[in-house]
Amino acid sequence: MNLNQKYFRNIVGSFLFLLVFNCSNAQKVISGIISTEFGTPIENIVVSISGSLDAIVSTDENGYYEFTVAEGGNYTITPCYNADPLNGVSTFDKVLISNYLYSQGPLGSPYNRISADVDQNDSISASDTLVMQQLITQTITSFPNSKSWRFIEASFIFPDPFNPFSSAFPEEGIADDLTNDTTISFIGLKIGDVNYSSINQLSISLDDLSNGCVFDIVNNDFIIENHVEIKAFPNPFGNNFTVNLGKEYGQTDIEIYTSSGIKITNNVYYNTENITVDLPNELAGIYFVKIIIADGAKWISMIKA
Repeated sequence: MNLNQKYFRNIVGSFLFLLVFNCSNAQKVISGIISTEFGTPIENIVVSISGSLDAIVSTDENGYYEFTVAEGGNYTITPCYNADPLNGVSTFDKVLISNYLYSQGPLGSPYNRISADVDQNDSISASDTLVMQQLITQTITSFPNSKSWRFIEASFIFPDPFNPFSSAFPEEGIADDLTNDTTISFIGLKIGDVNYSSINQLSISLDDLSNGCVFDIVNNDFIIENHVEIKAFPNPFGNNFTVNLGKEYGQTDIEIYTSSGIKITNNVYYNTENITVDLPNELAGIYFVKIIIADGAKWISMIKA
């Protein structure tokens, strides 16, 4: 696992500690496996939960994800991956789709046919091969109407496997009024890859976080309630970074947490606008900074290179 993968895993694997639970509620687990239709696990898929809890994790090398949630809540689970659109996409895939259109070759499974719907208009046509050609020749750099992968809840049974577009298929999992530990698994399919050649041990660089899955997590600027902008820089940083508060405050508390939620510093600063935060002895990775001013608090994520 390379450094960027470790950064990403730290980001999405441990964001739960930013969230506040009602400790009086019993807790349950929502978990699942994300794999191909042949059961091959898919690593580093972003999985978000929303509703009574908002958080994200990523799948491990076994395709496994897990959330600990409050009993009785309503939850929606949504997988996402939107990097490396050319993974598994080649001229051969384009030929296979063309052959299918002229009844000269099959696309065997409903997942295979959904992969062939490159422009996501719920049909397979010559326009799909056109988009693939533009991607292969780098005329375009991403799928215009689709992310790189789609995910379908594994328990779903297609009413018509030969026409998976004849009915809606679930691309998120729902767990309402949760009373028991729940499993929600997904089948992942790579858009444009109809000969199953894509690599499933995926990786995500920090730049990929802005590609439609986790666009708002790595953000070193924010606005506090009185519209003063707070900035932290540089990001990534070496041994220290600076927090610019936008104006001078009588007291500012800064708490720093590791990606696993362990508080490593808790310092108070008085009558200052610029604060230098030193982390010379900490390992490279993601750190979450809580800035407390008056009765308000804001979180910011920083990357130590």
